Order: sequence, then C-alpha cells, then structure tokens
Amino acid sequence: MNMKRLRIRLSCLLLLFAGVSLFSFTRAQAPLTIEQALDIAEENNPDLRAAKYNLERYQYNLVAQRASLKSRFSLDLTPINYSRSRRFDERLSQWYTNETLTTSGTFMVSQPILLTDGEVSLINTFGWQDNQSTVEGMDNRNRAFSNDLYLRFNQPVFTYNRRKMELQQIEFDYENAGIRYALQRLNTERSITNQFYSVYMAQSNLSISKEELANTEQSFEIIRNKVEADLSAREELYQAELNLANAQS
Repeated sequence: MNMKRLRIRLSCLLLLFAGVSLFSFTRAQAPLTIEQALDIAEENNPDLRAAKYNLERYQYNLVAQRASLKSRFSLDLTPINYSRSRRFDERLSQWYTNETLTTSGTFMVSQPILLTDGEVSLINTFGWQDNQSTVEGMDNRNRAFSNDLYLRFNQPVFTYNRRKMELQQIEFDYENAGIRYALQRLNTERSITNQFYSVYMAQSNLSISKEELANTEQSFEIIRNKVEADLSAREELYQAELNLANAQS
C-alpha cells in the first residue's frame, strides 16, 4: 500500500515537472514584440540604466536643494543645569555659597531668501532659574522666568549669490541628465528597431527562398516528366537540375 502511494506521488511530481517545463519552454519560444524588447532593454542595458540612475540622482538633488529653501524650525533645550560655587570674600572675611538650578531652551524659525542669499530668523529664548545664596547662615533665594524674543537678519555682502547659483547648477544638471537619458533611450530604440527589421528581412528572404525552391522543384518535376516522355530535350533537364541545386544551396 505504501509503495503504491509512493508511486502515485512520484507520478504526480513528474507530471507537474513536465507541465512546468513545457510552460517555460513555450514562453521561451514565444516571439517578442518591439515594446517587450524595449522593456527588457531598459531593465538590462547598462548604459540606459546608468543614464536613468543619473537622472534620478539629479532629480533627488534638485528636490533636496528646493527643500532647503523652505522654513526651518529648530528647538534647543537644556532641561537641567545645576551649579554650586563656594567662594571666600576677603573684604568681609566671609564664605559665600551660591547654588543655581536653571532650565532653558531656544526656539528658532529661519527662512532663507533666494533673491539675496540672506536669511531672516525669529528667535525666542526662554528659561526658568532658581538661585539660592548663603552668607553667614542667611539664605537668599530667587526664582524667576525669563523670555527673550528677537528678529535676526543675516545678509552676506561683497559676494555672489551662492544659494541661487547652486540651485541653477543643479537644475542645469538635471536637465542635461534628462536629455542624455532621452538620447540613450532613442539610441536603444533605434538599435532594437534595426535588429527587428533585420530579422523581418531575414524571415522575408527565407519565405521567398522557400517559395522559389518549391517552384523550382515543381518545374524540375515537370521538365523531368517531359524528358522521360521524350517531349523535351535532355539539356533542359540538366538546366533544371542546375537551377534546383542553386535553389537548394
């Protein structure tokens, strides 16, 4: 019983393998269209792939450069800053102890200016401080909040617009990469079209040669029958044999 099941399983596996092999062979023998050949060339042609990757690289560079022209937000925090100092005051001959606990942060919004290569920033510095000092056993303590809001403008002078020049350079590089990719694709299409035309001409010539061979064989049979019936000269048979040999070569 087990041997019978094993044979059935092996038979199923063999049939499955044969079906997959036949399907793969059928797909491998299927003729390609020009569109399919172009898709395959676009995926496997090294020059075309290099041109495409170069185009994508410049595209991402352009996106990154344009993104750098947008407003930037930054937040810098110092959660805890503790300091303790003890000093001796020579004038009063007293020890002075000071403890400070602070927390602070800086929020900044910066906007680059493409026209002048400048930058305008809105900055807000805020914090909280707990200060305690001790002199001869007497404690003095102070707690306070602080906030400092101001506007800053930075403008380079006596120089060229670096930001604008970089953007234009990346735009030109991206445009050139697009042109090179289009030319490479057109060159690939031309090469594939020429190859398809060569195959088509070879197939057409083969069909014509087969038709000529069939006509020559038919003419040879007719002439041979005529010669055997003494209706034509044997020289015509020799000429027909020569024509048949030329058609078969």
